[in-house]
Amino acid sequence: LGLPVCEDRPLVASITRLVPQKGIYLIQNAFFRAESLGMQCVLLGSVADAGTEPLFRALDTELRRKGNGAVLLMSDEMMAHRLYAAADMFVVPSLFEPCGLTQLIALKYGAIPVVRKTGGLADTVFDVDSASSNHANGFVFDQPDQPGFDSALLRALILYSRNKERWSEYML
Repeated sequence: LGLPVCEDRPLVASITRLVPQKGIYLIQNAFFRAESLGMQCVLLGSVADAGTEPLFRALDTELRRKGNGAVLLMSDEMMAHRLYAAADMFVVPSLFEPCGLTQLIALKYGAIPVVRKTGGLADTVFDVDSASSNHANGFVFDQPDQPGFDSALLRALILYSRNKERWSEYML
């Protein structure tokens, strides 16, 4: 993707259909926020409607201009697996999610999920700051709004930056 390799900067990824259900505006805003916090961001998404595409093309332009990320507007299974494997954090801010598979794949690859507490996401991702150590595996926020998502992302960045040993425990 042409991004610089930065061992000390986490890579935040999202792989999703770009539809309102998936919290795409939360993703867009969170990527701007993550980039400003020194994270690298990559989104792999299939566009469902023409009105959404310009927003994510603009995000791609901004991230690439700063060398901090990329937006790939396509569906590519091979690239998806590469992103799961490369990601440190995987964001899923869905407004509703009956099941959710991406967070499970991310966990399998060792990417720590940052998710909204809803449906299958709530059933599979347990917050590191509130769950027992036996079940904790990600960062969860309750309300489908930017402050909640930003807070969860910031908590993930703080743990990633300050406690690599504890971070590594959640990757297993």
